Amino acid sequence: MLFIHFDSALYYHSLTLLLVTLLAYLQSIGAILTKIAPLVCLENESIIMKTKKLYLLRHAKSSWKDFSISDFDRPLNKRGKRDAPLMAEQMARKGIHPDVIFSSPAKRAKSTAQHFSEKLQTNIIYNSAIYEASTSTLKEIIKEAFKHHDEIMLVGHNPALTLLSNSLSSHQIDNIPTAGIVGFELNIESIETAKTTMLFFEYPKKYL
Repeated sequence: MLFIHFDSALYYHSLTLLLVTLLAYLQSIGAILTKIAPLVCLENESIIMKTKKLYLLRHAKSSWKDFSISDFDRPLNKRGKRDAPLMAEQMARKGIHPDVIFSSPAKRAKSTAQHFSEKLQTNIIYNSAIYEASTSTLKEIIKEAFKHHDEIMLVGHNPALTLLSNSLSSHQIDNIPTAGIVGFELNIESIETAKTTMLFFEYPKKYL
C-alpha cells in the first residue's frame, strides 16, 4: 500500500503566501484604476458636457422711412415683418430649440427675437451690450452664456455678427443678410479656443 505524506503546515504556509500575493496584486490593480478613473470621467465629461450650439441671427430688415427716428428705435419694415416669421418657421422645421435667446434691445432686433421666441417657445434675455457690440464683446457674452446653457441664439447686428461668424469658422461669409442665421457646433466651452463646425447658413432668399 502506498502512503503519501501530507504536510499540513507546509500546505497552509504555501496557501497563505499565495493569498498574500493575490491580495497585493489586486491592490496594485485597484491603485491603477483609482488613478485612471478620474481621467476617463473627465474625458467623457468633456465630450458630453462641453458640446455647445450657437445660432447667430441678424435682425430682420428695418425701416429707414422716418429719419427722425433714432437708429435704436427703427422698426421692421414690410419685408422684415415677412422674413422674421418665415425664418423662425424654418428653424422650427429644423428642430432648433435654443435654451435661451440673447438679443439686442434695439427695436428691430427685439421684434425679430420675439418672432423666434414665439415659434421656438424660448425665452428672451435682452442685453444692451449686444447693440453696437464688437466681436470681442459678443464673444464675452457667449462665453458667459455657455457657463449656464448648452444651446443659445444671439440676435444682433452687422458688421459684428458677420465678423464673429468668420472668426469661428473657415467657411467665410461675405455678409449675413437681414434675417439670416448661421448655426455652429462648438466642442468645448471656451469660445476663444473652440473647434467649430458650421451646421448651416440660412437666409430668406432661399425660401422665397
